[in-house]
Amino acid sequence: VNHVRSADFLAELKNKVERCTTPVVVAGDFNLIRWASDKSSPMLIVSACVYLTTALRTLLFVR
Repeated sequence: VNHVRSADFLAELKNKVERCTTPVVVAGDFNLIRWASDKSSPMLIVSACVYLTTALRTLLFVR
């Protein structure tokens, strides 16, 4: 999987969620993981994990 646009995707998602005036649920298969232990293969792109963790914290989904 190519994660070249992961940061852009998460920034766009953050922008859309922040503009909502009512509670919102975001769901989907974003093909991103937070932790190396969630990965079933040895290939890990650390920057993609960082992008997702940062986005979740910024949006207050994870404390």
